[in-house]
Amino acid sequence: MEPNYYLRTTSQYVTAGILGAIAAILLVVQVIQTGLRDLFFTAVFAIGVLVIALVFYLMPNLEVNRDGIVIHNTFTRVFIPYGQLAATETRWGLRLTAANGKTYAVRSFSGSGSSRQYKATGEQIPVVHSGSMRMTVSTRAAYNLIDDMLAEFPPRRNPRARELRFTRQWSWESISLAAVAFACLILGVTLAVQ
Repeated sequence: MEPNYYLRTTSQYVTAGILGAIAAILLVVQVIQTGLRDLFFTAVFAIGVLVIALVFYLMPNLEVNRDGIVIHNTFTRVFIPYGQLAATETRWGLRLTAANGKTYAVRSFSGSGSSRQYKATGEQIPVVHSGSMRMTVSTRAAYNLIDDMLAEFPPRRNPRARELRFTRQWSWESISLAAVAFACLILGVTLAVQ
């Protein structure tokens, strides 16, 4: 079993929690004001809000494994093998540059340049050789982990390195869930207005 890190930031969970609280408050207010009469419309709208929280804040993550980095953004998935990783920077969030010259921002690690002055510091994530870990970390810690994994599993020592290719593909499950979420929002509003 090879190491897999699934990294997210705390702000993703906080924002998803706020959206979940808004959905719950909408339902409670609806029950208090009109009883159960129009609860269905509000429930459809609240489901749309919850699915938006899932798609836009809980699903995006950064996966770091022995072969490379997988960026799970909201609507796309990008795989950059370590052998094709040209640069990693954290000035305006975590940005990875592939050998083809294109730079990809990691949506779950956006941010300001405040961590730039702390080049060598930040929390350290231990490098393991097997297992799957889901962690909440800072942008600097994700940057440090990428450097550590690149040092631990360099492309020249990976027998699969020649087979690995850069890929960019649509994340159809996220796109379909986002379509369902917006359909619920529109349906909830139009049914409530009628």
